[in-house]
Amino acid sequence: MERVLAYYMMRPIKKCDLLIIGGGAAGMAAALAAKGAGLCSVIIVERANVLGGILNQCIHHGFGHGYFGKDLTGPEYAERFTRRIMESDVEVLLETTVIQLQNRCALLAGSCGVGWVAFQHCIL
Repeated sequence: MERVLAYYMMRPIKKCDLLIIGGGAAGMAAALAAKGAGLCSVIIVERANVLGGILNQCIHHGFGHGYFGKDLTGPEYAERFTRRIMESDVEVLLETTVIQLQNRCALLAGSCGVGWVAFQHCIL
């Protein structure tokens, strides 16, 4: 049984043009920009159970002037970005951690199980 499990853990279970590790503001902006530039498949991997990163803890105003043209708190800014991500065809893997990067593949573990994702490009 261990050999069978090891075999499946070595094969990529997903493929994408761009793998983004981290679903904070930068990761979400990169994902939307990549889709806008024509990349077909983009995956965001986020270890938390929501997108937004540190923005979710920044309850003060001062976010969003440049991107949304409005004064927002961190959670409001994260929510607007998250909504744009969810309206796009960017795939999001929440509660998932990247364990290893090797030969344009990432070993992931999380709520979706354990497996490899093959990628052409990666943003950390």
